[in-house]
Amino acid sequence: FLLPIPENNNNVSLKDCFNLYFNDEVLEGDNEWYDEKNKLKKKVNKRVKVWEFPEILIICLNRFNKNLTKNNKMVAFDLDLDLTKYSLTKKKYNYELVSICNHYGNTNSGHYTAMCNVNNLWYEFNDSSVNKIDKTTISTNNAYCLFYMRK
Repeated sequence: FLLPIPENNNNVSLKDCFNLYFNDEVLEGDNEWYDEKNKLKKKVNKRVKVWEFPEILIICLNRFNKNLTKNNKMVAFDLDLDLTKYSLTKKKYNYELVSICNHYGNTNSGHYTAMCNVNNLWYEFNDSSVNKIDKTTISTNNAYCLFYMRK
């Protein structure tokens, strides 16, 4: 999933990003749906629902806009994620965070690090160094991709 980051408030959670992604969207103007049967363009509502979520879920936060400016807004996320309400089947979809890819910099230059859960201990991988970190420090405004595994 490439999730949008809501612009309207400073306290954004990953659930806010999912809610924005799954909100109904009105397609109008240049984006109107073309009805081939009647040869007319129509204003319609677009709705996204998921039939089944994968075992491994990769979430990318859309931190770069069309002007290639980076959005450094903090997006809070939990170690556990429940996506059941977004499924058409209502099957339980509970996930556990296993890794994070962080991006530092901008579109012209940047640096990537990873934070990974190894046997319930969190580590930061930064080029040739590996450091044990506290799980309370993994949520930062540099989080770019989140990797969750279904429980």
